[in-house]
Amino acid sequence: MGGLTQRGIQMGHTSKDEQGTDAESTRNGIDRRRVLQGVAAGTVTVAGLSVTSGSAVAQGEDRLDGNCPAIPFGAPEDFPTVDLTGDSPTASNVPAGQEEVVFFLHGWLEAFTGGAVNQSVALQEALAQNGKDVPVVAAKWPANSPNWFGQKDVSEQAGADLGSYLTDYTDANPDTTIRVVGHSLGGRGVYDMLDSAQYDTTVQSVSALGAAVNPVTVCDDGRFGAAIADGAEEVYNYHSEGDDIVCTIYDIPEGPSGVGCSGSDCPTGFFGLDDGQPDNYTDVDVTGTVENHCDYFRPDVGCVDLVVNDWSDPDDDGGFFGGLF
Repeated sequence: MGGLTQRGIQMGHTSKDEQGTDAESTRNGIDRRRVLQGVAAGTVTVAGLSVTSGSAVAQGEDRLDGNCPAIPFGAPEDFPTVDLTGDSPTASNVPAGQEEVVFFLHGWLEAFTGGAVNQSVALQEALAQNGKDVPVVAAKWPANSPNWFGQKDVSEQAGADLGSYLTDYTDANPDTTIRVVGHSLGGRGVYDMLDSAQYDTTVQSVSALGAAVNPVTVCDDGRFGAAIADGAEEVYNYHSEGDDIVCTIYDIPEGPSGVGCSGSDCPTGFFGLDDGQPDNYTDVDVTGTVENHCDYFRPDVGCVDLVVNDWSDPDDDGGFFGGLF
């Protein structure tokens, strides 16, 4: 869901127990009653967080946790971009003939979250900090309507359009390793990219960060199961229970929390040997390092170190039979 507003949601420590009821009114400090009004008439207005808790500056006085607009990067005018806002993708300054290129699909309300290009610069810096000095391309899509349900459809179309572009890009750059990173509603888009493009493993890896999509959709029998299995060599879902947006806000219109909160929810098979997921899909719990929705891809915080490690060692599953022995 990617976006943050200066009004509409506040973080606090009030619970229903304190109000004389039995259940918690908050999860990770967000009061649902403050956002229910935004769900009316099919619209959810979640453009940002008003931070009031004492943990707001726990990681430094120079930024507010969860405050996407605080991403402190000024992108150069010639930063590589694929524009998905028109009828067909258009590219500017996208590098050719590279050994490896990363495409970044941003989340909802990107105009309020530093902008698509600034977010991509942040990811590129975080990758470089972790020894991965590769070009990042910003994939910009029209993400600034407050209509949540309409934006879900737009994100999926953006994913399909990115898939179409990458098919042509691969034809022109057959020796380039392509990696795609999607954040929030952009995480939904990258799954639809695989569903729409029918790549047959043109993409080396997909890394979904705090993805705003239901947990059952990534299972073998889920909406994106076959696309995940056929569309990329490796697919990683980085999820955090510290992510208030996909853990609490997402489930108001959708029902369950997003897969970016607690990971996939797939049925297990006989003796638990079949986890119900495509073989190339991996849930990665980053609750211990990602405290907020916009921290996944930022330098100095977040989980880009794990992303890079997974790219370097995709077969490290914890040992024989996934660590059972």
